[in-house]
Amino acid sequence: MANINSNYIKGDQSGLAETTIKVQIPCTGHSFLIIQEINKVEGVSGVKFVSPDVFVVRYDTKNTSPEKIVSQDIFKEYEAIIE
Repeated sequence: MANINSNYIKGDQSGLAETTIKVQIPCTGHSFLIIQEINKVEGVSGVKFVSPDVFVVRYDTKNTSPEKIVSQDIFKEYEAIIE
């Protein structure tokens, strides 16, 4: 369900990079919250959740980086590891 409103596969994806982020969420129900927060980062093109705790993120390297993505406040509560 978390991926229903995902923009992960929509639009022109050329020139984008992809990273995988593992997030310590208490249950898969929290995936929607994580997706919403990641999508707020300028340069993020889309997020796809892979159960139980992995998020695949496409982003424009000119506007953001994996380090910037995981520096968001949400990851102070839910630890994130760039894989």
